[in-house]
Amino acid sequence: MVEQRPAPGKPQNAHPQTYQANVGRAYYYASKFGKKLHGLYLLSGDLKSTEDSNRASMNEMQTAAGGIKPDLETTISAAAPQSAYTPIVLQLKQHNSNYAQSGSAVNTTILLRKEAALQGLTDPNFVWDCTLQCYDQSLLAAGPVVNGTYVSLLFLPFEEASTNPALANFLKYTGKDKADGFGIQAYASGLLLSQAVDQIVKTDGVNGLTRKALFKQLNTITHFDAGGMIGTTDIADRRVSPCYVLTQVKDGKFVRVAPTKKGTFDCSPRNVINIKLDISQ
Repeated sequence: MVEQRPAPGKPQNAHPQTYQANVGRAYYYASKFGKKLHGLYLLSGDLKSTEDSNRASMNEMQTAAGGIKPDLETTISAAAPQSAYTPIVLQLKQHNSNYAQSGSAVNTTILLRKEAALQGLTDPNFVWDCTLQCYDQSLLAAGPVVNGTYVSLLFLPFEEASTNPALANFLKYTGKDKADGFGIQAYASGLLLSQAVDQIVKTDGVNGLTRKALFKQLNTITHFDAGGMIGTTDIADRRVSPCYVLTQVKDGKFVRVAPTKKGTFDCSPRNVINIKLDISQ
């Protein structure tokens, strides 16, 4: 239920560590724009753990589907003003870059795009790339300046609630105005916990529910999809799901672009790749 994590069987205290990430969108970009994308990887500069998480997933984007090469890799605080993006956009222009991804909070993508527009970087073939943190109403509220931004998801878009009862329930009880990419992951985790608890009680009764029994049960779940809201995930082996959906902001809405059929995922095994990095202390 995450974009990236340490690979199964690879201890985090090893040097280097092996990480896995879902990079399915890289294949879409390669098919649509060719294998000559290069540009910015903007990492979160507020917490080292978040920066490390960004680095693990972004390095894999640099190798998947021929690789999206880095012209610039830097960190930025989510509290930084738009002026902090001025030299970053200037470098994008100097390198003739055609790709940019921020791994930080959604407002960093908004400010990056505002500064790019201010400097005249408005090429319709420039790939503005983001993941679940951008699946947020605040991105749409930024207006036409964020038009064209790609947002990759590991769950079905909220706009397709009619195709999935579990997703419809999430929106019903959360409220459409409060639902976002992080919220649905928390909801899916709750469903996973519920599934494990129900199985323990079914097998051993209510008194069988202990911390040890819970983790033991979780380690038996190899096919979890939260009622079809997310792609099938191997919880027991701690594997990132290969399933994803790519959306794009078009005229103030999130619109599915790949795969094109509503209610479906692209679950090609190639979508998950491993990379070795030494970022764990």
